[in-house]
Amino acid sequence: MTTFYNLRVTVWAMKLTLSALMTTSIISINIFAQSISLDSIEIIDSQSSTTVKNETIEEEITEEKISNSQINSLDDILKLSNSAVSVGGPRTSAEGIQIRGMDSNKIFTYVDGVKQGFSSDHSSMVAIDPDNIKSAKIFTTNASVSEGTSIGGGVKFVTKDAADFLKANQNLGAIIKLGYQGSNNERSLNSRLYGKEKKSSYLLNFGKRVSRDLRLGGDEVLPNSSYEDTNFSGKYSYKLKANSVVKLFVEKFKRIDDAPLNPLFNPPNIEEFMDLNGSNEINRSTYSIDFTNKNTSFKYYEMEQSSLKTRRSDQSTEYREIKTNGINLNQKILISSLEVLVGSEIIIDEINGEDDSRSVKGLGSYPNGKSQQVGLYTQTTIAPIKKLAITPSLRANLFKVESNRTEFETKDYKNLSKNLSINYKPLKFLSLNSTYSEGFNGPRVQEIFIDGLHSPTDGFAIKDNFFIPNFDLVAETSKTYEFGAKVDHSFQASDLLSVSFSQYFTYAKNYIYLERIDRSILDDENGSTQFVNIPNAKIKGLELKIDYLINDFEFNISYTRSRGIHVERAMYLSQFPADTYRANVSHKFYDQGIDIGYSLLLANKQDRINRNTIERTDETPGYNVHGVFLNKAFRTGFLEGLTLKTKIDNLTNRRYRKHGTFLKETGLDYKLAMSYQF
Repeated sequence: MTTFYNLRVTVWAMKLTLSALMTTSIISINIFAQSISLDSIEIIDSQSSTTVKNETIEEEITEEKISNSQINSLDDILKLSNSAVSVGGPRTSAEGIQIRGMDSNKIFTYVDGVKQGFSSDHSSMVAIDPDNIKSAKIFTTNASVSEGTSIGGGVKFVTKDAADFLKANQNLGAIIKLGYQGSNNERSLNSRLYGKEKKSSYLLNFGKRVSRDLRLGGDEVLPNSSYEDTNFSGKYSYKLKANSVVKLFVEKFKRIDDAPLNPLFNPPNIEEFMDLNGSNEINRSTYSIDFTNKNTSFKYYEMEQSSLKTRRSDQSTEYREIKTNGINLNQKILISSLEVLVGSEIIIDEINGEDDSRSVKGLGSYPNGKSQQVGLYTQTTIAPIKKLAITPSLRANLFKVESNRTEFETKDYKNLSKNLSINYKPLKFLSLNSTYSEGFNGPRVQEIFIDGLHSPTDGFAIKDNFFIPNFDLVAETSKTYEFGAKVDHSFQASDLLSVSFSQYFTYAKNYIYLERIDRSILDDENGSTQFVNIPNAKIKGLELKIDYLINDFEFNISYTRSRGIHVERAMYLSQFPADTYRANVSHKFYDQGIDIGYSLLLANKQDRINRNTIERTDETPGYNVHGVFLNKAFRTGFLEGLTLKTKIDNLTNRRYRKHGTFLKETGLDYKLAMSYQF
């Protein structure tokens, strides 16, 4: 009841502030538009846009790429990205997202517009069935204020709906898919029923995955890496009138696995380490309602995700839960050659946890509390000439964090982010982009209030390590400058060459960093782990991509580089990934319904670490990983509707480790899938 009351008050305040922002925006537009006729003011569809797309700050992983790549995990999707990678090791329960060196706690993640804020100890797993993912957008900065707030961009996943399966003049259909993955003997089943009526459409989905322990490069088996996933989701869409649609969504996801209590490591299955091993159950429930019409887009959602860990040694349990309520409202208005976007976002996270083993060898007391975030934004796109788009924007961020322990003071943070994007196309084949964006990221309940035992002594050399709360932790902010160019050129009617380049510089203040200090058994004090602010951090990098398409043949190659520096100490931010090259070649045989392709990932040695310090990040050798795929779709005849897909990852069974992780990655992995569409 209290949460609902707070939400009502927040919505009321939001309406007042939003009205003020909208009025201010239109007044500012009039200043820009003194020489522009404003005879026509039109409310436009919230999904349409007159904006010249800035491709240097937004990368889309399309449905076609995902379909060809036999996606079985988050890592499989991010292999298709130039800017984002997965971190945390080969266990999917430990997977996290990193964009340009920024980890999951510094970026935003959404699935169908629902904010994913779950973080349990050492895992930021996005609990989603890979078979449901249609596409993903990677945002490398915060230049688009309507997408979310962070200091390093984020990811937005979109799942499939009925329209993605219904063919022309089809009102009802079904798909059943069977899959197999060799590296962990995973067997998967996915079934869908979908249809449409005059004003409505629906999609029901059921998925099941069962795997055994994972085989790493060099044929080493990773113990405690098996899991079982069950997923159910339903979507319903109803057209109220010509441009008004309401959508309902419900999803249930469950995972049972035997990963260690810290899935980033691999403690042996012997008596001395049974305190570190266990079983886990992850549950996620999502409910949402969307309403869109010609002038408004509105979304309300509720999500609850929990993790229950049972220690193998004494069957003690640790329970973690985050409940999220969110509202997103935006509207676009077209005033002559200007496009105005105004909107708001409210996110409330309630965090709870219990640990009945704290008095024995718990992994630290889990801080219970709540965070409330309100974002109010306005963005104007000005197109004074056909080839130029100028987009200034503002986002006001209000952030509050409170603990359930009354002796801890509530923390409030406020921020106003200013952004400017300029996109210019001076020539038919040349696009130039420049962006200035400011980011904001409030500290989480877990980062401020966590305390208790982090890791116990080994009884020989290292003393107990304890979490230390940091009540002085402040919000992170950033300023990013990015410059990019893209050239498109055709040598003949049937080909297209695209070359894009971008360089960026990010200056972050109060960068939140996990500082761990281990103490020897001979020291007078115990070890400590605490989230601290780095006053100034500098991040820079560049990205280069070349694409060439001719007839049914496609080739692309890319290079990415990022660097992070702790300015005051002149030290590396050593979690940043290695310099990476990617290459992909594919060919379509349309008449035969065949797609074939090859991929190469080449990572340089990452030796930018802080030697002779207390950090535990090791140098990472360079590596290269190869993959091939072959897909066949039967479009006519007796087998019409049948699709066969095969893929081999890590073709040479390479033994390698990603930078910043402790475990080797998956070895030779062959994937098979068969689907039939009724």
